[in-house]
Amino acid sequence: MRRLFTRAVVSGDRLRYEIGATSKSTRNIQLTKVQDIRVDQSFLDRLLDIGNISIETSGETSRLTIANVDRPQAVADELMNRSQDGAAAT
Repeated sequence: MRRLFTRAVVSGDRLRYEIGATSKSTRNIQLTKVQDIRVDQSFLDRLLDIGNISIETSGETSRLTIANVDRPQAVADELMNRSQDGAAAT
């Protein structure tokens, strides 16, 4: 059920992460500040090609973890590529 009310959107140089149905929490992350992206998958997750993505940014004290992402390694690679492209443009 939680997955139905979770949304992550990449727009330009930002990642917007929203979660919630009746009340909502939103986090915006500048992709140029991304330092590390980690993918965690159990054995079953690997078989189903889902997993959790953890994003660590500079200047932030907490890590953003997005749970149950389809094709998590491809998503992590795309986020890292965009973060590097944005950093090279500045």
